[in-house]
Amino acid sequence: MLSRQIAQKLRGYETPFYLYDTALLRQTLESVVYESKKYGYKVHYAIKANYDDHLLAIIREYGLGIDCASGNELRKAVEAGFDPKGIVYAGVGKRDKELRYAIGQEIMAINCESIEELELVDRLAGEAGKKTDVALRINPDIDPKTNHCIDTGQADSKFGISYEEVLEHAKEIKSLKNIRIVGIHLHIGSQIRELHVFENMCNKVNVIVENLEKLGFSFRFVDVGGGLGVNYDVPENEPIPNFASLFSIVHNHLAVGDREVHFEFGRSIVAECGEL
Repeated sequence: MLSRQIAQKLRGYETPFYLYDTALLRQTLESVVYESKKYGYKVHYAIKANYDDHLLAIIREYGLGIDCASGNELRKAVEAGFDPKGIVYAGVGKRDKELRYAIGQEIMAINCESIEELELVDRLAGEAGKKTDVALRINPDIDPKTNHCIDTGQADSKFGISYEEVLEHAKEIKSLKNIRIVGIHLHIGSQIRELHVFENMCNKVNVIVENLEKLGFSFRFVDVGGGLGVNYDVPENEPIPNFASLFSIVHNHLAVGDREVHFEFGRSIVAECGEL
């Protein structure tokens, strides 16, 4: 890694400190942009992975959107110059003032994690005199084959609305007047190294989208989250994650027509370029 190449130059610095290889970051961004453009996919950077201003400035150069998991992350993304129309906002603990800020910024979508949150966003949007774009975050009940502490898409996870609950409340959801349901969002976990897991995800998404559209929902985009893992054991053997294989798997197994397909990558973009 970079520290080994410039060890002599680092001897004068007090430790600990973070060292970032911005050349590797740019190579990683070039890879994800190049591979995603083959299929017309949209990529968002999960800002929770690292919100250093210097790194964000580089990431912005490559045209990525932003995925936020808190109100402060959303504010950081806006203040760092990212286009609100490329920002999605997920998370189970959104406060009213954070939702009001998101509504005011007219971001791409608020990913709602429960029926109650849909109702809350509808009410707050009405108070603001706006109609707000939201996505349904569906819990797909898929084992991501990763550490149990960072899987987010199984039935006992706190993240997302169960598919059955959406079906049960479909009429109520569609009756909300101050929101537009423009997308569907799924995220099954982080640090996923067994890529066949994404095949299972695609097959589940296909069924969910098809059945919800039969109930009268209409989605502009499908957000399949991120989760692509990195090689922490021998990082020099795989400095750039295998975006090509992931996108190929999704292309071959996801069948959602001409809807936009979005991804959210965090550690797979920045983890390899940083050293402590």
